[in-house]
Amino acid sequence: MTEPVLVPRDALVGANVGISVSESADLARLGLRSSHCRLAVVELARAVLLAGGTIVYGGDLRPDGFTTLLLDEVRSYAHGRGALLVCLSADAHHGLTDEAVDDVDRRLGADARLVLVNADGQPVRPGDRPAGRPPPDPPSALTGLRRHMTAITAARVVVGGRLTGYKGRGPGVVEEAALAVDAGLPVYAAGGFGGAALCVARALGADPDRWAPPGLPVGADDDGARQALDALAETIASRGAARDGLDEDQRRALAATHRPGEIASLAVLGLSRARLGGPA
Repeated sequence: MTEPVLVPRDALVGANVGISVSESADLARLGLRSSHCRLAVVELARAVLLAGGTIVYGGDLRPDGFTTLLLDEVRSYAHGRGALLVCLSADAHHGLTDEAVDDVDRRLGADARLVLVNADGQPVRPGDRPAGRPPPDPPSALTGLRRHMTAITAARVVVGGRLTGYKGRGPGVVEEAALAVDAGLPVYAAGGFGGAALCVARALGADPDRWAPPGLPVGADDDGARQALDALAETIASRGAARDGLDEDQRRALAATHRPGEIASLAVLGLSRARLGGPA
């Protein structure tokens, strides 16, 4: 286990940190539950906020979703700072009236900002959305959302993630990682929950020991997942992985751990070092 390393409280001031997370199909095989994944997101969000950073999340508005979880942390550790950007894809906000959008915005209050993104990856105001058009194609809308988030973030942290049953062109975590690499952003792959994040860690060369049981991650051989992972590998080969501020041992630890404190410590330490041109 990597010992936690403290970073200055202002280490991430001015940095938007993208978080990609969803439950993987590997949790039960790894002896984990959804609550473990949620706790990892809580610890990660808390560490980013305490270091002065802002969280960018492409979320939904379900009461029991990760958006609510992140908002609770912002209200506890960055109250009034607007340290959470909740970005909605065009297909997600298409069915919302302007009044419904305003209601969501009011409920977020001063602690978070709601950003509506069109299928071209551009933010739009509620009243500027074209009326009477059919709902946008979800894969195009999600890619547009992910391009926007990539453009406004300094790094991407990926945890878990589905490899099957996705709505986009491929698994969302993999697409977001590929866009980040292409933009020259560091990617922190917490692979201990399996899923897409473990595939990303392997593509980045951070999991040479192949610690997971045989057959994991489930779904890695799905046609869509395989195509997305091949595209990620091609992007890494052509662009190279950005400096992430971690040494080899730390990178490997992040690729294998499911310990929430270790994930949070390594991701924030790496990003704070990367911003200062530190090691690795």
